[in-house]
Amino acid sequence: MKKVQIVCGTQWGDEGKGKTVQYLCQKAIEEGSKPLVVRFCSGPQASHTVVHEGTTHICSSFGSGVLLNVPTLIYAETTALIDPIALHAEYDLLVTKGVKPEFYIDCACYVITPYDVIANRKDKEALENGTCGCGIWECVKRNEIDEEFLTCGSSTRVDLKDALKTIRTYYRESEQSELEEQFIKDCEWMKDHVVYWDDCKELVKKFDTIIYESSQGLLLDGTRGLHPFITPCEILPERWPYNKFYIGVLHDIPSETEVYLCTRTYTTRHGGGYDPEPFSMFFNTIKLPELETNKDNEYQGQFKTGVLNIDMINRAIDRHCLDNLSDIKFHLVINHVDCVQDYFEFIYKGKRLLVTKDKMLSAFLNIRLPFTDILWSDTPESRFNTKSDLDFR
Repeated sequence: MKKVQIVCGTQWGDEGKGKTVQYLCQKAIEEGSKPLVVRFCSGPQASHTVVHEGTTHICSSFGSGVLLNVPTLIYAETTALIDPIALHAEYDLLVTKGVKPEFYIDCACYVITPYDVIANRKDKEALENGTCGCGIWECVKRNEIDEEFLTCGSSTRVDLKDALKTIRTYYRESEQSELEEQFIKDCEWMKDHVVYWDDCKELVKKFDTIIYESSQGLLLDGTRGLHPFITPCEILPERWPYNKFYIGVLHDIPSETEVYLCTRTYTTRHGGGYDPEPFSMFFNTIKLPELETNKDNEYQGQFKTGVLNIDMINRAIDRHCLDNLSDIKFHLVINHVDCVQDYFEFIYKGKRLLVTKDKMLSAFLNIRLPFTDILWSDTPESRFNTKSDLDFR
């Protein structure tokens, strides 16, 4: 039976999704399975840090199984986007690390152009709410007006110079000759280095374990997130539950479906909206990791950390009606466990609570889902331990 595993963040991203995907890829390989990572939802703004045999890589366009030579599919159904310039740059970086990635692109994926990025970085509302500055919102909105204009499939056929002229006219931008030349060059490069697929069902049939890797967390969902601090994409699309998370949509073979919901042991946040409550000044609770991909930047603003808010995780579960999906196996993944010091601090039912580190995992049972098991790991390596949630009851 084919296995389907969906990896998603419980909050606003940065929850360790990449590390979890790499762990599932490694496990599949050890079991003799042939895995495929399907990147869905949003574009190259992801910063999924993975470490394997001394090599570290931040996956933006590529799936987080890339250091294990697991192929990546970028799937358009949930508004997955491709930036040819970013893709080429990451590919070249992987090659310098001794990796030659195998990469597939759904022909229906939208293409982010330099003018989408420029417009995004000038959008005052986006900057105020929080944006990665990668042109994602603008690309999605532009395609809503002129549906499917410049997809990955059409980019191999149309005159790209004319297409860019149309797009810069749409944004009322002046011509950026160097950026246009780079974009066209990288679109041409893609023709020789990636494989385009019109019917992704046929591709997926070649693999035994399909691992869906989300770029975002549940509270950033375009319809169920906390407006206006959201992404234009659906993190877990509304139609997925009725198809058992793409069974019968992307592949027609009966499958076992699992969802891995990820969190750190503390809250992280970029952009406007919810501000995490600060860590206690009186107890030794958290030592933040030395290897941190997220930084303060001019587009997203300050990278904020604070006490883990279990109420917010439950809110995300409620807004996505995850407790209605009785046929799905849920796993909780707790990352950055080694950041916890003597005490674990969390918020539940509006109150700040404190337990000793040895009682930390039992605090996560306040999350309102029947998890099959709880996985936890340190940072940055993917050293996972597993217990059934019954072990903590």
